Amino acid sequence: MALTWNDIKEQFITTAANDPKMAGIIEKMNAGSVTWDEANEYGIRAGQILSDIFKQKRPGLNISEWDIEDLIPKSLGMDHRMVSEVAQAAQTTMNAADGIGIKAQASKFDSDSAYGIVEELKANPDYTNIENTFYAQIINFSLSVVDETIQANAEFQSKSGIKCYVVRKPEWGACKWCQALAGSYDYEDVKDTGNDVWRRHENCRCTINYVHEGSSDLVNNYKKIGGTKTTSKRLTTTSTKTSGYNNMLSAVQNVWDELPDDFKNGTWSADELSEGELKAAYSYIQKTKAMRK
Repeated sequence: MALTWNDIKEQFITTAANDPKMAGIIEKMNAGSVTWDEANEYGIRAGQILSDIFKQKRPGLNISEWDIEDLIPKSLGMDHRMVSEVAQAAQTTMNAADGIGIKAQASKFDSDSAYGIVEELKANPDYTNIENTFYAQIINFSLSVVDETIQANAEFQSKSGIKCYVVRKPEWGACKWCQALAGSYDYEDVKDTGNDVWRRHENCRCTINYVHEGSSDLVNNYKKIGGTKTTSKRLTTTSTKTSGYNNMLSAVQNVWDELPDDFKNGTWSADELSEGELKAAYSYIQKTKAMRK
């Protein structure tokens, strides 16, 4: 029997409803407390579920090209509606916390990306050379719904005179390209959708958040990004470091993976710590060495 949209739809809805992580995020959404980080988690998980279903069904092998043009956009459309609802709720939560009485904007369905996936599958119905990339594209599409919701709201609020910032945080073990993009950016500097801040490579799980000027979230996100690297657009700054500082930095970085999380303070590498945090981590390392002697 040929694969149908209803086959995908029923399994997607049932699996998502029974997923503990997604259910917990929906509870927070209904309580009016869902965050951008949770919206990102929801987007990743929704994409993973849809991707897993496609792995089981392998649509290119079981349906005609005409049906592929129907099934894939409808499947991605359902993913978009689910993720967009959570992402829009995250914006509503942030607006309420910051006392901004502007309605949260929803993202538009990215039909170009959806039909790009369709064309690739039509050209390779037996999945030759595209199987892994096809599944990765499904997850990236889902996560990009959150990114596009952020863009829509940053654009709308920026035009309303509100200063907006985009914060890109690398996933654990991120590649050098993603690490170089990590930082807090003035939205006006990166609003072009072609800017690298909005781009994702295959299997990228970095998160993009959005905050208003004056929001406590800006301070928190800025601290997590921190760092000594800078570009003309990034909000972080550099400072002259002494040789003593550099020695501490090198010592901490050398044992970073073994360092307790309490000393990492939510950062991804030693050079993102403040000088005080670095001193505390270095002191811990020295005491640990002394105890081992």
